[in-house]
Amino acid sequence: LVSSRGFLFLETENDAENSDFCVNLTECDNEFYNSCEKINNLFLNSSLNCDKIVGKLVIRTRNAGDSIRVAGRGCTKTLNKIFSEKAIPVAIRDKIPVIADDCGVVWVYGVGVAQRCTVNNSSKHIIKIEVKKKDGE
Repeated sequence: LVSSRGFLFLETENDAENSDFCVNLTECDNEFYNSCEKINNLFLNSSLNCDKIVGKLVIRTRNAGDSIRVAGRGCTKTLNKIFSEKAIPVAIRDKIPVIADDCGVVWVYGVGVAQRCTVNNSSKHIIKIEVKKKDGE
């Protein structure tokens, strides 16, 4: 992980020179959530409830056996199964950003937030996640 201009650049061990993504985490309070008249799925899929995070957060790529219970889906699946269902090319699966805490995966880029860390109107602190491609796309 390399920090530059407020962004964390994700670098994999095998391909550090060709990292495709940078991740920006911003902490907000409950007023941010409540001030939004209409909360859309994009916001909810890119926000974490800080109060539900166990231990420390780590931004990384997937590990063998990683799984997540995505909010609203009602079942736990491995990242491998999710990536396969979403037809994500095998060549980029090991470059996709994953955020995990001491209990496991809490967010996956393009997939969403774990059920246990979803944001709601009783959330006191929120982490907003922004992901950009290094080339600015």
